[in-house]
Amino acid sequence: MRYPARLAHLATRAVVAAKLAPTFAEAHHIDHEEAVQRLQHRALGPLLEDLLAATLAGAGLAGRRSSTRRGSSRRWPGRW
Repeated sequence: MRYPARLAHLATRAVVAAKLAPTFAEAHHIDHEEAVQRLQHRALGPLLEDLLAATLAGAGLAGRRSSTRRGSSRRWPGRW
């Protein structure tokens, strides 16, 4: 896994399929429901992990550790 496990809930299979479905449907000349079904069941296998990793890297957060608070060594609650 190339991204923090806590980010997996942000881009679930259903969320990514819903975002990509309109473009996928138009490109393949199929209806929206079929596009969602194809994306959820077949197209998003390894692509989902790659998408999360690329998004994290693009945001400049790849390899970044948890922030500290005003110089203290304590971590912020709920941060990775």
